[in-house]
Amino acid sequence: MSVQENPDEVFTVMWKSGHSVWIPSDSKSCGIRAICVLSNGQVLLADMENKKVKLLNQQYKVVSHCNVTAGPHGICQITPREVAVTVDDDINTHEVQFITVTKSMLVTERQFRLEHKCRGIAHHADDLFIGAGSALYMYSLSGELCTRLYKQLNRRLTTYRQLKVGNMLVTGR
Repeated sequence: MSVQENPDEVFTVMWKSGHSVWIPSDSKSCGIRAICVLSNGQVLLADMENKKVKLLNQQYKVVSHCNVTAGPHGICQITPREVAVTVDDDINTHEVQFITVTKSMLVTERQFRLEHKCRGIAHHADDLFIGAGSALYMYSLSGELCTRLYKQLNRRLTTYRQLKVGNMLVTGR
């Protein structure tokens, strides 16, 4: 039974562990904003404070990383080897960057710029859904704006953190 089916379900944590994802080239403490688990078990983390995407192996050790142009906020899988990352500095940089995972290496392939802030991101049926805080946009994978799906007029943050497109879950801050 999932939590969505029974929101009153009580869970007991039986075990937990901690893993450091800090690497020597980090200048700040890690600020993990998003996580994406690939089908092969590898984990990608968006480290906003150090402006990096980090690849972890199945033992949760950092095996590769790549720098991005600003703080990464969201990450989603596009294909078994490609992810899309929202990168935003709240001033000038509002981008989606595509990163390919080849074995244990991360390579930035392409990117497109946005005219608005970008936080959460989800992929479904060749479309990207990008949360911009008070709005939700749909883009093609090539970066073409398809439509603005939602806009909160009072600028309250409603699509800041998490997007799930399968059943269209959009959660707030």
